[in-house]
Amino acid sequence: MLISWIPTPIGDGWDVEPDPVVWLDVGKVEASFKKNLGHYVGLNGSGAGQQSRYDHVGRVIQSGYPIFMPHLSADDDNLISFTDGRHRFAWVRDHGAKAIPVSTYPGADSRLEAEFGTLIRECRVIP
Repeated sequence: MLISWIPTPIGDGWDVEPDPVVWLDVGKVEASFKKNLGHYVGLNGSGAGQQSRYDHVGRVIQSGYPIFMPHLSADDDNLISFTDGRHRFAWVRDHGAKAIPVSTYPGADSRLEAEFGTLIRECRVIP
């Protein structure tokens, strides 16, 4: 199943540039994310304290409707931090995705691409 990701919309009248979008390697992101013990979402939603959110995300993704991209960044030690979408990331990770598009802060895109980027331009999962 191919997932259709969309950036989080900016409200009408906002004078703001859209956040940059970067395609990331799921395995590389996972290797960093699992070090973020306070926010890490483990296999099948474990360890996050919000199992219902993980399950809900899975149902939404499987519905086939477009879904908002996760938004993330990395600190100076390349530790991934999600502003939004860690359960979406975990669900696609657990269902075989190799790549995922994410939005990030202006100026953070080139660094994320250099550390975690991929040439793959589709997010495909096994439901």
